[in-house]
Amino acid sequence: MMAQLSLEGLCPEILALIFEELYKIQPEIFGTLKTLSRNLNVLATPFRYRRIVLQAGFFQVSGEVESSSALSIICLHSRHLVVKYDLGNWGAVEKLLLQCMQLQDLTWYLQNDASPLPVEIARALSSRLPPLPIHLHVRGRPSSWAQQTNVADSFSTLNLRSLNIQLYAQARNFKQFNKLLVGSRDLESLTLLAPFNFLLGHPIGRLPPIRELILMSYGWSYSETEVSQIWDFSKLLYLEIGRVSLIKFFSTLPMVTLSNLRELHISITKENIRSAVGDHPSTWSQATKQLERLFNVVRQLEVVDITCDVRQLSLHGIAQNRNLRLLRLRDITEFHHSTIVVDQQSVVSVADLELLSQGCPLITELDLGYPYIGDSEYLDFLAVFPKFQNLQLLSLRRYIPWPSQRTTTNQVDISLASAKFASLSLQTGRNAPFPTMKFIVKMRASHYDLRQPLHLQETAMDIVREIVFGHQGTILKDKTEGDPTNQRVLITMNPVVSS
Repeated sequence: MMAQLSLEGLCPEILALIFEELYKIQPEIFGTLKTLSRNLNVLATPFRYRRIVLQAGFFQVSGEVESSSALSIICLHSRHLVVKYDLGNWGAVEKLLLQCMQLQDLTWYLQNDASPLPVEIARALSSRLPPLPIHLHVRGRPSSWAQQTNVADSFSTLNLRSLNIQLYAQARNFKQFNKLLVGSRDLESLTLLAPFNFLLGHPIGRLPPIRELILMSYGWSYSETEVSQIWDFSKLLYLEIGRVSLIKFFSTLPMVTLSNLRELHISITKENIRSAVGDHPSTWSQATKQLERLFNVVRQLEVVDITCDVRQLSLHGIAQNRNLRLLRLRDITEFHHSTIVVDQQSVVSVADLELLSQGCPLITELDLGYPYIGDSEYLDFLAVFPKFQNLQLLSLRRYIPWPSQRTTTNQVDISLASAKFASLSLQTGRNAPFPTMKFIVKMRASHYDLRQPLHLQETAMDIVREIVFGHQGTILKDKTEGDPTNQRVLITMNPVVSS
């Protein structure tokens, strides 16, 4: 009889490795794990108290830190301390900061018109050597921050490592943020979600050489001269762009300043497509050509996750990045509101795929457009993927027009049949099978609301079918979402010709 498997049958060293990986994806589970047994409690407790969020009730009303064994455990194991609330009892927080000797960083949320940094906290932080790294999050509608000069004064003297600014109202005075940025010479990460009149850096001075820049929403309106005077991208490794004009952003940058870039993310959605790339194929092409200028310079990319006009993009530059591990290319038409442009979706050419397989041998994940099963290049397109010997996850997606008539359950499921055919074809020529293959097919339909003004009556909705195959060709998932009629839709990969 086979012995029952148990976590407690593993040695502590193996369990520690498992817990490290588990902590990355589900840190909250350790509160339960530590209650299962004494042995697991010993191993799970350091993970349970690794990150502490201070909230109401954590301290006694009297202001004294609770002298409990639980607090002693927290001080012993805590590495990351987060303050999201105006606790008021800052003396108790000061004691906690001084007692947590393994503390690695402090995350501070500054919301609305809250006081920047209590004197007790500043005193505790100044006494720690080496200085504790600070991650500052600025949130809300700061109506009075324009008059508060001590925001910059409080934090620029500390070891500020990341600044996350998310403002939801127009502001008139940015000098305090400029002063904070210019004074924080050890700043590594900057995230901005701000009104379009929010402009950093000018005319205060040059910002520090950050390693990570996330522009969730930002009115980039600098000239080339201002960019060179204000921004320093010489150490930039990670760049993510959302609701920002790609043409304005990249046309003002000397691309050589991004030569150290490791990860590039261009996040275009239905909501931000106009702000990012405009509403016409001509501006889509301009934005894509700016990206191509970047790819012709950068040679150390490891992750490329972008949306662009695939027809206008050559992969020659991307294929020069031999350390590339992930490539995700989404076509702009996938996010456009029109139901007409869906039929214009393009895919990467077979020649470019060949170039990519030769130049980027370390790729483990690909997410690309998928040709129609009747296209002349269909089989040649599939034949390239077995050449990516390290590929672990392949996602192929296709947009098709809404059919003139709904398919019925007694018709041939062409979508599933073609996916099965493709999955079998992809296994040919590989030393090892693909662990996971994903086929995503979407139909776009128009929904009319006659109660709305004429120009707002038509809205587009997407129906998505996702079919996932395991490494032995077994179907792990076959799910359709977004069907307004609540019926299963058999999405065909063939072109649909309206009668």
